[in-house]
Amino acid sequence: MALLSDEFQPQALYQGEQVAAGALDAKGILSLLVWVPHPISDQTQTQMRAKADRCYGDVVKGLTQGLDASSLAAKLSNALSNPAIDTKECKT
Repeated sequence: MALLSDEFQPQALYQGEQVAAGALDAKGILSLLVWVPHPISDQTQTQMRAKADRCYGDVVKGLTQGLDASSLAAKLSNALSNPAIDTKECKT
């Protein structure tokens, strides 16, 4: 499970697709990502609680979707085993 700022979603998905050889969804990785509304770093405690409240259901769903630790480890290992990073082309 990863919590990521939605401001950087395009870049994160692009880099993730490169590492996962273009198969983030097929490898089950997308279901482990929760996009948090940006900004994050300069928020008050009240603002962060509001963001957490909005994301809570997605986090619980991601944590309880039936993946055990070995399944998660296998998905991540599989996603990282054959990186396909092309530094000549960068999509934004």
